[in-house]
Amino acid sequence: FFFNDTATTEIYTEQIVGSVRCVQETEQSMDHLKELIKSNKVVPYQAPVASEEFESWALILLFIGFCLMMWFFIYQITYRKVERYLIKELTIGLLSALFLGSGTFFFLLSVGLYM
Repeated sequence: FFFNDTATTEIYTEQIVGSVRCVQETEQSMDHLKELIKSNKVVPYQAPVASEEFESWALILLFIGFCLMMWFFIYQITYRKVERYLIKELTIGLLSALFLGSGTFFFLLSVGLYM
């Protein structure tokens, strides 16, 4: 039993669009915001890491990531397949990926590419 009823899509569209609340900026709300800013009740956001430290964090994290990556490669080359442990491989690989990813993130932030 199939039927093509375009009215149902119209009803769903009306329900979705009708449920979205529209907020209008009024002079009263803008005055209230300005008042809050003047009274120092609104505190500007402070990043957990200062932008001057991005380059240092990038170098440290990338160095640790590359060291873990080298450890992983050396582990793969020096041990035979039957002597390797999957948990150790996954742990080293995961830690290496986390440090390299975080280091890359801070490197991009240090050169001015904000995400």
